[in-house]
Amino acid sequence: FFKQSPEPPVQKFVQAYQELYGKEPGIIEAFAFDTARLLFRILSESDIHHRHDLRDALLEHFEFEGVTGPTAFAGNGEPIKRLRLLKVKGSQFAEIPYQ
Repeated sequence: FFKQSPEPPVQKFVQAYQELYGKEPGIIEAFAFDTARLLFRILSESDIHHRHDLRDALLEHFEFEGVTGPTAFAGNGEPIKRLRLLKVKGSQFAEIPYQ
């Protein structure tokens, strides 16, 4: 999670978090936000009644775009994350856009 990312969803999340809590979010807050959004999305789109239904929906779900980057799940349940790459630009870090 790179809170200085120019990506609009990241900036919207950072701004909303700062307004609500009076401080900047960290990696834990960003992952919690993405996890909640992913679960709410799956639960609103799927007919889930049991834990295995949720597991299957997560495994079948295509790539989810969150503030921590794209996320998908491998067949064994492990998350697949695309890391945000950073470079040093002057005296600051800058994000290298996904290609």
